[in-house]
Amino acid sequence: MKKISIYLSLIFTLTSCTPENQSITDSSETFLISPGKDTLITTKEGVEISISEFSFKSEEKEIELHIKTALDKTSMIKEGLITLTTDNQLLDSDGMIYIQSNPPTPINPQYPLKIRIPQLRIASDMKLFKGVEMEGQIHWQELGALNNNLKEKITLGQELYKENCTACHSENLRAALIGPPLGNVTLHRDSAFLYSYTRNAVKLIQDGHPLALCLFDLYNRQLMSPFPDLTKQDISAIYTFLESESRKQGIGIGEIPYIDSCYQDSGKIFFTDKNGKVISSRDTIRSTWTTTTTSIITTTTTPSTSQITRPSSSVKRIMKFYEFDIKGYGWYNVDLYLGTNSTIIENPKITIKSEPESKVTAYVVFKNRNVIIPLIHNAQEQVYYFSNGQLKDSIEFPIGIEMKIMAEGKLGDQHFYGSLDIVSQRSDNHYTLTLQPGDSIKK
Repeated sequence: MKKISIYLSLIFTLTSCTPENQSITDSSETFLISPGKDTLITTKEGVEISISEFSFKSEEKEIELHIKTALDKTSMIKEGLITLTTDNQLLDSDGMIYIQSNPPTPINPQYPLKIRIPQLRIASDMKLFKGVEMEGQIHWQELGALNNNLKEKITLGQELYKENCTACHSENLRAALIGPPLGNVTLHRDSAFLYSYTRNAVKLIQDGHPLALCLFDLYNRQLMSPFPDLTKQDISAIYTFLESESRKQGIGIGEIPYIDSCYQDSGKIFFTDKNGKVISSRDTIRSTWTTTTTSIITTTTTPSTSQITRPSSSVKRIMKFYEFDIKGYGWYNVDLYLGTNSTIIENPKITIKSEPESKVTAYVVFKNRNVIIPLIHNAQEQVYYFSNGQLKDSIEFPIGIEMKIMAEGKLGDQHFYGSLDIVSQRSDNHYTLTLQPGDSIKK
């Protein structure tokens, strides 16, 4: 298979703004492909597009594929994308992709383009959506399930976690029990370490693994039971479940502090994160493991800082992919319906103060989820509403969600910008935001 990983600068612009033929901007990547050849494209964000030799029926020697990707909130906002369905349900996105060809070349439906969107943490119940333009914005219409069997793997992992892990680790992945909280653990721990530590933590401690010894001291020198009967596939399923559950519980990537090293000073052990910041300490002496016995002993010397565990840059994480097929062009989106913890709340109203006559664009963005909701202006009341509320007095919405209002006003060449942190609650959801001269919301 021919592999393309170099992208070209776009040298022309398409003019139509429909989802099937949207304007191409300088955020696009352009790939030249030859019909009749198996080809693998890799975008700069790691999205893979696999093309069969039979995917395009064309007499052209080369076809240009124009591709945009948006895998995080920053990219989505820059592209002016939101996360609402065509009937205004809230979605939590794990990646969007736009594809268009030049010259226009239909995709053979018997040989669709195969898309793989990478993520470090994946979630169950993700579905595929197609972009539909509504009132100048792309909304999303569900197409169905993804290709890979993530849900089955996550279900197995959940069963194994409850059976083997919840005696020491909380089902609330933010809470510590006998063992540490495990929210987003796969983002902070080397994949090989997680496998070895889960199978036999005692052996790692006995071998003097520095991080294993730090964890042993941090959690009151409790030895984690070995699990020799768990296969590599079982352990992978457990950690895939933890990735999904971390997303479901809305745990921010940096919310739970993870130790990266520890050192001893003046009779105390200090536990530090990957940036060297002390996040915990103990009034005791560091543990070591004797090679001749099976008992823990303590060191009588003070380790230097050079004995801190390996730097976080050496952590190797396993990239996972969402997989799906496409038979047409436009925007596609891997999304999760955000239906948890919803209740009826007062529809938030936002007063935005800016220069008179300035054109204002505003969004509400969730802090720990890829959720972007546009705000719409009610000229009569001179306030902005959540667009999924449709100007009603109350809407169904998750409560206790940390969000940021982001707004930009533009008057001629001058920009005005402002942001405000809020938390959704049942009532008293009226906020005021004053815009000041500043950068564009999309920077």
